[in-house]
Amino acid sequence: MTIYKETERLIIRPITINDAKDMYEYASDDETIEYLTFPKHSSIEASKEVLEKFFLHRESPTMFEATCIELKENHEMIGMCEFVHYFPDEKTAEIGYVLKKKYWGKGYMKEAVKGLLEFGFNDLELRRIDIGHFVENTKSQRVIEKVGFHFDGILRQQMKDGKGKYHDKKIYSMFKNEFEEIK
Repeated sequence: MTIYKETERLIIRPITINDAKDMYEYASDDETIEYLTFPKHSSIEASKEVLEKFFLHRESPTMFEATCIELKENHEMIGMCEFVHYFPDEKTAEIGYVLKKKYWGKGYMKEAVKGLLEFGFNDLELRRIDIGHFVENTKSQRVIEKVGFHFDGILRQQMKDGKGKYHDKKIYSMFKNEFEEIK
């Protein structure tokens, strides 16, 4: 198994079809997906279809391999933390993430984002990494601010949620030298 980054409690690795059950656990939860861009999953089979269609066979040069978060202690896939947009020629990427509700508030996402930043800046030699959230998603905002990203602005009606409603998106960025200062 390829491992992109290990942190104290987590492994960031490529997602596999075997993660469908764990994906379904968060993708079928209304509160977890409230601020995400995909509709609620109706079954584990639906999660398998999403994995096959969107995550396992990325061929676009602007899509990096989909990565998930695995707990070291029990090898459970607890969410995703990945580069949703990747521009190797510009040496930039954008992070997207989701975490199972039962793991909220325990510092896992902050740890995963920092691990992905380290991988992006050191292994992929990126110069800038962006991250964003729906304006209403204050929980994501807290994670992003705790990690140390700089607020860049708001893109109006930039993102559509899984129900088809458009939302304003707050966007943040970090450069490699800024990451070195907060490590």
